[in-house]
Amino acid sequence: MGYDVHITRRTPWWEEEGEQITTQEWAAVVAADSDLEMVQMAQISPRGQKAVLEYRHEWLAQLCTHPQRDTHGAWLDWENG
Repeated sequence: MGYDVHITRRTPWWEEEGEQITTQEWAAVVAADSDLEMVQMAQISPRGQKAVLEYRHEWLAQLCTHPQRDTHGAWLDWENG
């Protein structure tokens, strides 16, 4: 099961107008946190399937201390501030 978490400065979070988090700020947060690693690609195989789902994004980070990192993953992605 997956879920979305929105980290934002906007109130309410879905508004397009408002203060943004820049890519430079996002990269600095990831670099400063030893639990995060900028990976730019996520791969996962749904249970019982041989298929591999792949997602790529320049600002994709992974929680590298997640106990099931290689099978379930835990990713955070910067998008549109």
